[in-house]
Amino acid sequence: MSKNKNKNQGEQAVYSWDGPEYIRYQKGKIWYLSAFAVAVLFFTWALFEHSWPLIVSTLCMVVAYYFYDQKLPQEVKISLSRFGISVGDKLTPFSELKSFYIDYNPPLRAVHFQHRSHFKSDFGVIFPAELSVEDLRYFLLTQLPEQKPEDRSLLEMILKAFRF
Repeated sequence: MSKNKNKNQGEQAVYSWDGPEYIRYQKGKIWYLSAFAVAVLFFTWALFEHSWPLIVSTLCMVVAYYFYDQKLPQEVKISLSRFGISVGDKLTPFSELKSFYIDYNPPLRAVHFQHRSHFKSDFGVIFPAELSVEDLRYFLLTQLPEQKPEDRSLLEMILKAFRF
């Protein structure tokens, strides 16, 4: 973690560190077996009902998820400045973000951001152990409101529960 120039805006980064470009949750054998069983059930039901669109869409989802799951997050430079957050070459200004919340469940230490636009996906980044949770929260509160757990969307809670 260091203080660096933010290349995108020429602003001094308040916090900067190297980390994965996105949060990739670990899934065990039980998760994969359960997902496979659900896909087989959908496929079998679709065959029984002669629902060709469901057969095709189930196969497409399985193939798409397989390729998505094979991609590992790249190690990138993450920085927070008074202007926004940079993850690799992508800068998201705080003006485009609605709120944040910190997920502090050691060993996972992540900060999640919610976009103002419903057409952009929310995102999270893992922050290093050297960065104090209190310092990070204090800085972010000067830029964005903190999201309360009860304000999180149902979709967000489902995705987290299923480790996406």
